[in-house]
Amino acid sequence: MSIINIADFADRDIPTIPALVGNTDSTLLTPAGTILLYGSPGVGKSFATLQLCWSLALGIPWLGWRVHDSIKVLYVETEMSPKPAQDRVLSMIDKYGPTRNILYDDDARGYMLSEKRMLQLADVVKENDVKFVMFDPLAQMLPCDENDNVGVAEWRRALDRFRTTADVGIGMVHHPRKGETSGGLDDVRGSGVIGGWFDSAARMTAVGSRVEVRWDKTRNAREMPPTQWLQRDRSCGILEPAGDDPWTVALELLSESPVWLDKDPETGNN
Repeated sequence: MSIINIADFADRDIPTIPALVGNTDSTLLTPAGTILLYGSPGVGKSFATLQLCWSLALGIPWLGWRVHDSIKVLYVETEMSPKPAQDRVLSMIDKYGPTRNILYDDDARGYMLSEKRMLQLADVVKENDVKFVMFDPLAQMLPCDENDNVGVAEWRRALDRFRTTADVGIGMVHHPRKGETSGGLDDVRGSGVIGGWFDSAARMTAVGSRVEVRWDKTRNAREMPPTQWLQRDRSCGILEPAGDDPWTVALELLSESPVWLDKDPETGNN
């Protein structure tokens, strides 16, 4: 235990944690940090995470956010069959160009991220100088039921050991709870231990033809990032910033509506 005067603590020169993705006020990901993207099936989570891998590998913006460095990435995807997975990778290459900075686990179907597997993975990560690992989806990685608080807490501690040993950042994809939502990390499916572990967490929700990205948590940001709106390229599924949210657009269209829209339906008068 080290007790000091709080005035001395206030005068201490403490370096700012550098942003890997984002900026000083809205840091989304730090070196060796953790990030969670969650949302319903089909909303575009896997595309967003694959785009994050490409952005980290090339040092290019991710969904409008600045990426400060290019690093080597390992992508572990466990649900898709090889051909659809390859098609998505080809879409990324068409959009952003090829890169040798992303490694892909070509035998990850049925993957379970037990502590033994983490130790093996840590060796691979260090040998290849990988600095970020993306797991898609989280549910496939758990060696226990996702509602088992004790089991998930033990797994989380093992993840911390893996992250420290390998000096690597971690990203994961997950799903929300079904039914009514309360907003925030309570919407993350499974044990409450899951959402609490990540430095940053965002929920993706389809709203008409657009996708809302709501940041529920950003541990290393001075202020919460604003809600983002994305639109999908229908030819390949890749997401891009969409500008104004659909509600603002709708209100603007209504405010500029023709005069006849304001007529009384019975009298025909304005």
